[in-house]
Amino acid sequence: QVRSHGLKPFGSKGWANNWAWMSAGLPPRQSDRSLRRVLSPGLVERAFSLGQALNHGGQTRFEWRDGKHLHRTVPPSRWCITLSDLADFRNDVSIAIARGSILPSGDDNFDPKDNRTGPRMATINQQLIVPVSAANGHASWALLLHPDGLECDVFVTHCWKEGVFEFVDKVLHSWPRRAAHAYCCMLSNPQTLDIQGLLAHPQSSPFAQALRAAQSVLVVPNRHVSVYTRIWCVYEAFLAYSWGKPIFTATTPAPGITFHALAVIVRFGFFFALCYYALPPLTHEGVDILLPTFVIPLVAVSMFLRAPLARLLINEAGIISCALCGANSLQLSQSEGFVFPCIFCAFFVCREADRLWANQAEVEAAALRQGFTGRLQDAASSVAQDKATIFEAIQGLEQDVERAIEILIVAGMTTPSLRSSAASGVDISGAGSWSLGMVFGPTAMFILTPLIHIVLQRPCCGELVVIADVTCAVLALQGFCWVVGFSCLSPDQRGFAASVGMLIGFLPHCILVPALTAAGVGCAGRTADAIGAVSLMPILLSSLWFGVAGFTAIPWIGPALVRSLMRPLRNDRVARWRPTRASRSPHPRCMGESTTESSAASSDASSDREDCGAVASA
Repeated sequence: QVRSHGLKPFGSKGWANNWAWMSAGLPPRQSDRSLRRVLSPGLVERAFSLGQALNHGGQTRFEWRDGKHLHRTVPPSRWCITLSDLADFRNDVSIAIARGSILPSGDDNFDPKDNRTGPRMATINQQLIVPVSAANGHASWALLLHPDGLECDVFVTHCWKEGVFEFVDKVLHSWPRRAAHAYCCMLSNPQTLDIQGLLAHPQSSPFAQALRAAQSVLVVPNRHVSVYTRIWCVYEAFLAYSWGKPIFTATTPAPGITFHALAVIVRFGFFFALCYYALPPLTHEGVDILLPTFVIPLVAVSMFLRAPLARLLINEAGIISCALCGANSLQLSQSEGFVFPCIFCAFFVCREADRLWANQAEVEAAALRQGFTGRLQDAASSVAQDKATIFEAIQGLEQDVERAIEILIVAGMTTPSLRSSAASGVDISGAGSWSLGMVFGPTAMFILTPLIHIVLQRPCCGELVVIADVTCAVLALQGFCWVVGFSCLSPDQRGFAASVGMLIGFLPHCILVPALTAAGVGCAGRTADAIGAVSLMPILLSSLWFGVAGFTAIPWIGPALVRSLMRPLRNDRVARWRPTRASRSPHPRCMGESTTESSAASSDASSDREDCGAVASA
């Protein structure tokens, strides 16, 4: 009967053959004691339904693995999954929920129709990961898929209170560039083996070994409680700090960003048509002063306004001003005057996307600081010995780790470079995020603008047209080098580079052109390009090389200069946050966990050991 379903028995192991039977749609055999020893009777039947849910096209999803042997021979730093594995896991959860294999419970009354948050990670562990692991040899999900293991590139730290879809979507969206494999405790640790023994010595625990091998750490906030109210997450932060690992905050995509960007473009088209058909054309002199009088000041102001409503109003005013400039230029048949308002319109479209991303960053920062008092001593642990052991390991470095976590909350990431700059008095709030508008501005100004000048301003240069073309080409080449260099920067340096590009490159160049025009300089655009090529662009390119630390090290003026240059990155509502260093414990809901570890059939979803995957083995 098994072979008639296109399935293969997995050898002579009784409970492995039983999994093949259940996968084929046959009832579980009562003689299999190994499976029933790990799972409650209800979970045995759930394993039967999971076998049906996770098999696609008549093929079994997993092969039987000897979990004890694999987890003895494969080092923990190789218990990893890939990006596609995580996406497939999300799909597996969705299928299992749709088929009734994962059900709401008293501790987690999730909505089966909810595709954004989903069941809590503890529920997924109990009702999906544990049954699958137990029925396939007790190997972890990661080693079931990759029995030889995969090198760890990124370590994912999280709290099991979040929804599974919330967690997966954040990790998928924030997966570090060039990272191939990730260690995630729920999928990496063997949930049906003796995890308590693996966690007895934190310094040699599986996640400590994986974190040492990882290139970076990804912290996944959730809407329920800060991960740093849990002692094991605090210990992971300590290890990352001690080993100089960059720590990044995982975020979800900003909702409705494509819709909002398209809406801005539509509004620009509407105002453009309204100005073109309803308003009389201005004179050439009037058109020439529209950009420097209205648009450029709005661009400058948009760099420093942080309130969401103010940002929205500035973007709207910028779109209307660009439409007015473009419509009047088109009425007077000024090709160049029409092109530049369109470029500035694209800038405000980017700023609208920045506004939505900033709002999302505030949400994630709020999730990280929810219930976090700023004191490591207030972190909760369901096992008193764990807390004592961990605090003995981090003794003397508590304040350094607390400061690293505060930087993570206000900057969106924490790296050795950012911690060094913060120690020098630099306000690094928001430094972990870079603005699309700030990148588009220098790109357009130093690549598109010189090329437009080569095409549209040739007659004004007379006999110097060749020299003018060369200077414009040099500026465009410098701009291209800046874009390539920016794309190669580490994430903690991009915000600073974009801000320098905007404040030292884009805005001065925008002011220089009308200033030269007002001074009566012929061919003002090309003259500004030549000045930018020899003065502005070298500074922008040097900012890519030296970064925040290099500029901070400038004698006397370094920290003050960096503070000024990073001001556009500052998120006031996040930067103003300071932990409440109360002597009492954190919020009750962070402390009211059971002090006993639970079994696979019934576990405490708030358990700190559960955050490390110890729930299934108790």
